[in-house]
Amino acid sequence: MLRFFRSIRQRLLTENRFSKFFLYVIVEILIVIIGILIAIEVDDWNQESSQKERFHFGIEKVFDRILADYYYWDTYKDRAEYQFHVIDSLLMMPDSIHPNRILGNLLILDELIRDWYTDEEYYLDYFKFYPTDSFQFEILERLRLYFYGSWEGVRRLYVTKEDEGFRKLLLEEDLPICDKVWGKSFNYFIEECSTSNFLSEYRTDLTGLISSKKVRSKLHLLKERCKGIQATKFMPGSEVLETLEASFDFLDRDIKTMEIIGSAILTENWEKGIDMHAVSDQPATWERELTLQDGVIRFRTQDGNDYSWGGGEMDKNKLTFGGHNIPVRGGQYHVVVDLSNGTYYMKPL
Repeated sequence: MLRFFRSIRQRLLTENRFSKFFLYVIVEILIVIIGILIAIEVDDWNQESSQKERFHFGIEKVFDRILADYYYWDTYKDRAEYQFHVIDSLLMMPDSIHPNRILGNLLILDELIRDWYTDEEYYLDYFKFYPTDSFQFEILERLRLYFYGSWEGVRRLYVTKEDEGFRKLLLEEDLPICDKVWGKSFNYFIEECSTSNFLSEYRTDLTGLISSKKVRSKLHLLKERCKGIQATKFMPGSEVLETLEASFDFLDRDIKTMEIIGSAILTENWEKGIDMHAVSDQPATWERELTLQDGVIRFRTQDGNDYSWGGGEMDKNKLTFGGHNIPVRGGQYHVVVDLSNGTYYMKPL
């Protein structure tokens, strides 16, 4: 192409047609300028498209995380109710608690510290390179206001530092520790911990520990936090979820699928579950008839364990986000999951 343009210029010069030569040069320069402008425009469009994809990816991830936090709030309230009763017993009736159960009772209170479910800073990194787009800027400001405003207020109110937990205190006092295994209920953990053979030699120390001023002050503090969680009427993420859902048509809070996973499935499968069927006249409700064996189950959606439900701590039919595995005996069941009311039922057939 360059050789073609060069030959035209040489022919015009050879023929002494200087006016046309200069006119041609001007046209050629304009063509080059237009080409550069088009290239810049295409590059800007590609960058804008890439940025928009990155922004939308970040929005989707943040939406999923806030939605998980939203679901988890009922779990905190359920656990806080259980912990409140444990704290009340330790404060008001310490002599009625078997010394072997003291250790498990103290350790489950650390769940208020360790189990806060958010990692917003990781996902907000996707919004560092946003353009001067007023819509995107407004969305980002709303998210920052949520994470560093209302949500951070909840965190400061209810979360203590991990080094203030009872595990650290027990270690400082050279007392034993029971490690809680994920998927087990509080009650199961306390029972399992209370049967540990090594506890007999520490009974006097544990009994004296819960009567100490240091422990009682910690218990009073946690009791107030548990009361605060139970008294909270709403999760602060509800408003920002509504804003995001209204602003982006690819976001949807509705749960589309539900499956049963666990060792009680005949294939003992945690990776590939058994699909449940949506109940058409009852939103957010699924059911399934199936045969189970002795083991545990939980309920999962979106093909991932980030969105899974288990049993509650206070009510055996309570369904909680991220809750403990549900133990079952072998048999045939009609299983119903109702997310609207946060319940599940297993009727033997």
